[in-house]
Amino acid sequence: MVNFWVDIYKKELKYAILNDLNELTNGFSTEDLLKQVEQKLNSKQRKLQNELVQVESKINNWNDRNQKYFDSYCDGIITHEQYEQYSKNNLAKIAQSEAVKAQINIQLEECQNQTFTMDLKSKLKEFAPFKI
Repeated sequence: MVNFWVDIYKKELKYAILNDLNELTNGFSTEDLLKQVEQKLNSKQRKLQNELVQVESKINNWNDRNQKYFDSYCDGIITHEQYEQYSKNNLAKIAQSEAVKAQINIQLEECQNQTFTMDLKSKLKEFAPFKI
């Protein structure tokens, strides 16, 4: 007799949970979710592009400094040893920034691929009546 009531309780609980899940999923629209994901991807892409501009600016500044150090060396303002030391430090910073720039470019490419996939899904959804 106890098992009978336990089974009824389990079925009622299962029904209540499924009902709640059904209400939750009806509240979400696939299109809305796609738009939210697309907005986040666009935001991430803009952030990465800004970071890329900053890194490129730093690289240009260090290249300019190297040129100034070379000019100072040629004018006799600094010694050859000082020029080599300053140049070596700047070249290390440039190499480090180039590595960061390469990582940002990889992330940007991934972001663009994801955006392309999202666009393709939305276009396919217009023509296909089935879920993707």
